[in-house]
Amino acid sequence: MDLAQLSMRRSCIYALAVMCTFGILFLLIPGQLASIFSPEKDVLGLTIICVMIAAIEQPALAVYMVYAGGLRGAGDTLSPMMITIIGTLFFHVPVAYLFGIVFGWGLAGVWFGAALDWIGRAIAVYILYRRGRWRRIEV
Repeated sequence: MDLAQLSMRRSCIYALAVMCTFGILFLLIPGQLASIFSPEKDVLGLTIICVMIAAIEQPALAVYMVYAGGLRGAGDTLSPMMITIIGTLFFHVPVAYLFGIVFGWGLAGVWFGAALDWIGRAIAVYILYRRGRWRRIEV
């Protein structure tokens, strides 16, 4: 394993530790965290749901950020950009619309769609990392 791979792997482990810790906090004390932003009862209820949904996406955010950043640093800027464009336009927006509007989940559906998008992006960027094309790019 070369230094770049080792650095990305270690960074991902550290990022997962931090983000999973926050995800656990989001699940354990969503009301306290949500009340920081809005004490209003109507808004607070929605915010608590969104904070709990955000807990789901924390590990995926860690994986995506580390490996996308690693690919960019190795000179592969196109792949993370394409994952972002495709994820946003062809996955995030339609899935958020599906859950938020079509299924009637409202704001929670939009956040759930966002969580699924981050999970998909994390899987996609990890697959690209594992394929190793980034190692052959001259910087």
